[in-house]
Amino acid sequence: MSVERIERRVGGRRASMWVGPRRAGETTLLLLHGGGGDAAVHWERILPALAEQRHVVAPDFPGFGGSESLGAEASFAGLRDWAVGVLDVLEIERALVVGNSFGAAIARYVAAAYPARVRRVVLVDGGAAPPIPRWLGRAFGWSIFDPLFSFMKAQAFSDAGLAKMIVEPALLDAAMLARMRQSSDAFVSSMRNAALAGLPDERMPRVPVTIVWGARDALTPLSVGQKLAREIPDSTFHVIEGGGHMPQIERADEMTRLLLTLGD
Repeated sequence: MSVERIERRVGGRRASMWVGPRRAGETTLLLLHGGGGDAAVHWERILPALAEQRHVVAPDFPGFGGSESLGAEASFAGLRDWAVGVLDVLEIERALVVGNSFGAAIARYVAAAYPARVRRVVLVDGGAAPPIPRWLGRAFGWSIFDPLFSFMKAQAFSDAGLAKMIVEPALLDAAMLARMRQSSDAFVSSMRNAALAGLPDERMPRVPVTIVWGARDALTPLSVGQKLAREIPDSTFHVIEGGGHMPQIERADEMTRLLLTLGD
C-alpha cells in the first residue's frame, strides 16, 4: 500500500508528513518520531504494512526533515499543539497517537491536554516527564551554556551515542548514521527550548495508555519504562524482546502487529 509525502501549512508554517490512503471508518495512527532522525528514519520500516489496514500519518516535527522550524516556540507545549494542528489540517477528529522517545513525550502531552482527540496513546521507549527546575530552565537560555549544548549534541550523535538508539549493528550503517545526524541541530534546539519553557501543566494522559519498551534499550533502560508504567494509572506495559530504543526499526514485524491490535 502506497504512502506518500505531502506538505501542508500548520500554524502558518510548512509541515512535511507521510500519509497513507484514508478509508471510511478506519482508525488513524498519528506517528510522532524521536530526536534521532525524521519521520522516515523512525517509521519507514512499518509504514507500508500499517497502511494496509490503518490510515497512517507520520509528520516531520518542526525543524526536522521537510518541516519548517518553530524557532523559540518549539517547546513541549508548542510541539504538542503543533501535533494537534496536523490533525486539524487533515480533518482528523481522533487518532491513536504513537510516539517514540522524544515523540513519546509529545504524545503524552497531547493525550493530557486534548483527550477528545486521542483514542489511545502509545508511548514507545519514552514519555517520562522529569521536572525541570524553573531557575535551571531559564538559565539554559544564557549563552554561557552554548558549549554545554554543543557537547551534548556531539555526544548524542556520535557513533557511540547513536549505537544506544539502534542496538543492531547491521541496521546502523553509514547511511543510517548520516540520516540520523541530519536532525541533530533541530533536536538539541527543541530540547533547549523545552527546558526554557518548562513542562506543560497538563501531563497525565486522560485516555487509555500503552507503554512499549525495547528490552535492550541502552539509552533509556527497561527500568525507566517500568517506573513510567507504575506512575501512569491503569496503563498497560509491553516489552519488545530484542528491541532497543527504536524497536519499530529493530523489531518491525512485532511492532506492526502490536499497533494493529491496539488500533482495533
